[in-house]
This record gives sequence, C-alpha cells and structure tokens, in this order.
Amino acid sequence: MTISEIIERLEKADRANGQLDRELFMLHHGYTRIEQEYDSAGPRYYAWSGEKYIGEITSIDQPQYTASIDAAVQLCERVLPDYLWGITQGTDGDLEFQGNVWPNMQPFDASRDRFGYHSKPAIALCIAILRALQPKEGE
Repeated sequence: MTISEIIERLEKADRANGQLDRELFMLHHGYTRIEQEYDSAGPRYYAWSGEKYIGEITSIDQPQYTASIDAAVQLCERVLPDYLWGITQGTDGDLEFQGNVWPNMQPFDASRDRFGYHSKPAIALCIAILRALQPKEGE
C-alpha cells in the first residue's frame, strides 16, 4: 500500500481504525509485510523488511495511531526525527482539527509545512506525517 493510499483511507475514516493502525505500525517500524498465523495459543504475527525476515511481533506492539495523539506523536518522532508537530482545533465552531508537521530548521521554510485535516486530532496528525513522507517515496 502506498502512502497516498493510506492518506486517502485516513481521510475517509470516521473513527479509529485498526487496519490503518496496522499500516502505520508497519511504516513506523520499517516493515514491508506482516503475516498472521493462528495456532492453539491464538494469532502470531511475523514481520519482514523487504525480503529480510525481522521476527515475530505481538499485537500489543501495535499502537492505536488513529485513536491516540501520543501514539501519533511517537510515529512522527520515529519517521520524521528532525520535525516539529502541532495540532490545532478549528475556530469556526466545527470539530475539524489541523495536524501540522514541519522541519526544525533555520531559516524557516514554510513551503515544507505539511498539513492534515480531520475530525479526529490523531488522524489529522497522521495525515500530516504521511504528507511529509511523500517526497521520500517519490510521489
């Protein structure tokens, strides 16, 4: 799944979404694939980065990026370590939030600001983070 596809799905989400959390979890940790298997103990998850097998992971490792501002901030700090972030609430009475990320550099270059808008603040920040990553993906 591309970053653009994840952004599109985040923009359409009306609440926290476990599948989107999984996509963001993979991005956060540099995984390209996670496979799930079941045995008598329950589900087991195995992760790869490219063709390299990383190892078994547990569902507990997956933060709720779309529900938790703290988890979204951790994602930002991991994938955009030299960036600052912010979340503001709309002032026209609606409940739309603006997520914002920008490089921590001087002189300040406003053209590198990236924004995300959503009714959920964590999702707004996730959208902004992914928009900042798009040039790295070649989009």
